[in-house]
Amino acid sequence: MDVGIFVFLVPALLVVVLGYALGYSAWVAIGLGGNPEVAGWLTGLALLVGVTWLPLRWLRRRARRARGRAADAAAAQLRAEARRRRGRG
Repeated sequence: MDVGIFVFLVPALLVVVLGYALGYSAWVAIGLGGNPEVAGWLTGLALLVGVTWLPLRWLRRRARRARGRAADAAAAQLRAEARRRRGRG
């Protein structure tokens, strides 16, 4: 197994464990019956999804905006070049 994968697995495991602890504690504090482990694991997985999905969404939106700005700059450059050519011709 490549050691580099631990760079991603360890933080993910910590997030899941944190979510597990929060969900388990909330279940017990509320006093609901049944097995609190289910709530803990579901909370941990939900927290992992939230922690990964939101930044990925933000990065994608940021990249899309940057591509749009680059396209606007390229279009402005083409318009300026066309104006210069018309002025000479």
